[in-house]
Amino acid sequence: MKRFIVLLLSFLIISCSDDEGNNDEQVVPKPTITELRKEGNLIPGELITASASCKNCDPEKTTFTWIVDRNDNNTFGDTVERDEIEVSDHYSNGATYLFQSDDFGKKLKLMAKAYSPTGESSEEYVVALRVSAINIQNNISSVSALKNDGRVVSWGNDRFGGDQNTGSGGDLSSDVLKVIPNNSSFAALKDDGSVVAWGAKYFGGDTFIGSSGDLSSGVVDIIPSHMGAYAAIKEDGSIVAWGNSSFGGDVNHGSGGDLSSGVQRVVSNGSAFAAIKASGEVVSWGAYNEGGDVRQGSGGDLTSGVISITPNESAFAALKKHGEVIAWGDSLQGGDVYLYGSGGDLSSGVLAIYANPYSFAALKNNGSVIAWGNPAFGGDTNAGSGGDVTADVADIYTTDYAYAALKKNGSVVTWGHQAYGGDHRWGSGGDVSSEVIKIVSSTKAFAALKKDGSVVAWGDWEYGGDVHFGSGGSLVDVIDIKATERAFAALKRDGSVVAWGAEAFGGRINASDVDVTAEVVELFANQSAFVALKKNGTAVAWGDPAHGGNIEHGSGGTLTNIREIYPSEHVFTALTQDGQIFTWGDLIHGGDSSPVKNELTPVDVIIESSLE
Repeated sequence: MKRFIVLLLSFLIISCSDDEGNNDEQVVPKPTITELRKEGNLIPGELITASASCKNCDPEKTTFTWIVDRNDNNTFGDTVERDEIEVSDHYSNGATYLFQSDDFGKKLKLMAKAYSPTGESSEEYVVALRVSAINIQNNISSVSALKNDGRVVSWGNDRFGGDQNTGSGGDLSSDVLKVIPNNSSFAALKDDGSVVAWGAKYFGGDTFIGSSGDLSSGVVDIIPSHMGAYAAIKEDGSIVAWGNSSFGGDVNHGSGGDLSSGVQRVVSNGSAFAAIKASGEVVSWGAYNEGGDVRQGSGGDLTSGVISITPNESAFAALKKHGEVIAWGDSLQGGDVYLYGSGGDLSSGVLAIYANPYSFAALKNNGSVIAWGNPAFGGDTNAGSGGDVTADVADIYTTDYAYAALKKNGSVVTWGHQAYGGDHRWGSGGDVSSEVIKIVSSTKAFAALKKDGSVVAWGDWEYGGDVHFGSGGSLVDVIDIKATERAFAALKRDGSVVAWGAEAFGGRINASDVDVTAEVVELFANQSAFVALKKNGTAVAWGDPAHGGNIEHGSGGTLTNIREIYPSEHVFTALTQDGQIFTWGDLIHGGDSSPVKNELTPVDVIIESSLE
């Protein structure tokens, strides 16, 4: 027994000695990243470089991974579906990343790991964003830029939205998802479902003027009435409207109907709104005689089965599930399918409805066309150049006063006001009996692009109806056509441009001031001027200099590396690849953004870091 106790004591002494020896050994610490940096700006075409500082590591073995949130959902590394297209975030490994065009305005996540012979560090990251404007919205008098940090910057006529303090007010410094304009104000939808409005108080700029309702949450979409109102669709299918009550700002000003639930879509014609419910029922409100009352029209069942609604200036036309058409509003302008028109069966078989301000035209599944509304302005297919619209029509185009039907064989049939596009023989002449592939319109004229790249125009010559009234040039090898209110411009395959129509609206190009003889890649137009975007990222303009025809008539600066151009009625706004904003045109109505230059200046920021 004594011997056993001695042996046990000896074992314990040895064990304690071993433990004391182990405690004297040093533990090798794991590598740790202490700082993570990106060098270079988040501008398409620029090379971004990663670097890191670390402890207890071999710096040469640090690895870097880049992820760009291209689907813009604040989650890195996923795929989402947008408009039936899968959009995936973008991965790249290595110490450098070439920032790409698809990355513009997106968040970039840089991740890093450090290594040593004894292990690896935790993965650290930083998230960078170039804060800049990503979308531009215009009304007739001001401009609002939505930035990718959710802030809105506005400028132009203070009364109509250039000053965000006009109207009902609200926080526009963050979390805005989109901005919706009408003619006189703006409305912003925020990510919490709330709404902020500003601009002309009685024309949509004040959310408290109208039929009232809760706009502090739950809104999923906003539809404008350009005459001065808005309608918000909420997630429960209810409607809240505000603005000028005569033009849709009050849901109680109309034919009545339940708008407390079930609404899926809303359409406006400027003076009234029409809502389609899940049941296919239609409820309308706004100007009674211009579409706000479904009882003001040709009659018909609008309690179910409606799948779409087409507006014109003073009426609506509803298409039902089995191809029936029901119209309401100003009867002279198309609100009654029986009172004015060329006649025909609208009880079934209609595929699509087209409109100009004064009439409608329905395309049926047998390729025939039926028109109604003001007979002088397109409501009667028999008033025009003549031609067969009883079969094989593939598409329909409009001016404000006429229609042009493009048939499957490439021929064109026109009707409406003869001098304003309703008669294709009224103009510079040309063959439209075959090979027409596209038709573009100004207010009172059409221009048809043919398969061989030639152009035929007709209508009022002061509005572009005669190709001989312009700056001259051969209209062959044309690939695209754009129109202002009273002129056309054609982009040719060699990158040159030919224009015709009213000089004050862009119909004549002064070669001494504007070079469009080569390298033009895209054309843009507003009401009075054209802009040509060139291959090198610069732009040139012509037309009314006070409304966009002179790039120097604006906020100033050197305009290069253009990414997008946004036309409005009197102004152009250009967004560059590095996120800068340039404006020109009517200085009072948004053509000068210099007062908010600092707010629009883009800057790279770190918005999140695991090291903080």
